[in-house]
Amino acid sequence: MTRIAVLVLAAVLLVACGDNGGTSVLGVVVDYQGDLVTVDSFTLLTADGDEFEFVPAADGDFSFPLPHLREHLATGDPISVRYVEDGERHVAVAVDDA
Repeated sequence: MTRIAVLVLAAVLLVACGDNGGTSVLGVVVDYQGDLVTVDSFTLLTADGDEFEFVPAADGDFSFPLPHLREHLATGDPISVRYVEDGERHVAVAVDDA
């Protein structure tokens, strides 16, 4: 299976498994705003070509320190993000390697 096909399948599964704790998406990091210790926001590109900009929740469930997203930006390795909507903002409440 190609990498894109795997991303599409995983994205469909993650979105279908969303619960009251938010909605999940899978994709690659295409933008990172912050410095070496702080993440202000990051943008995820899904296999469908949709872009989501996220701000991290202050009390999020992150499986790694968020500055690690810079490495994902450089390598193109996918991540999964569970988020809630706060007005027009997407607030990342969980981030994991995919």
